[in-house]
Amino acid sequence: MNWTSKNHNEVHMNSIWREHLKKESHHCVLNSDFRINPGTMSTVADKPAPALRESYKEFTEQDQLTLKTLDASRMVPQEKYKLPQTTAQEIGWDHKALVPKNPQFYYPKLQSNETNYADRYVDLLKTNPYSST
Repeated sequence: MNWTSKNHNEVHMNSIWREHLKKESHHCVLNSDFRINPGTMSTVADKPAPALRESYKEFTEQDQLTLKTLDASRMVPQEKYKLPQTTAQEIGWDHKALVPKNPQFYYPKLQSNETNYADRYVDLLKTNPYSST
């Protein structure tokens, strides 16, 4: 609609605007479902008085729902869902070994005497033993 047109007077434009607002409010839905984003939530310290802490032990239903949501956000996807939710999760979804490690085929890396000496040297003197300075 051209609002600068001379064909419409003020009364017509106001009635069109009211109709527009009525349609908009008819399709507008208020979101009443509040969710916490654990990544951006800041922590708040408890009250300093120990006597007051005793009274906060009873959680309301909303508090329990919030705690449940926060606990669910800390779980790994395998604990949250039975099956992978994306194709990227399919890779490595069953990451546990099918067979336990056999010591016959397990060769962990061990540090040599020189490496142990260098580590102790750096811990004590805070310099590299192999530097020329």
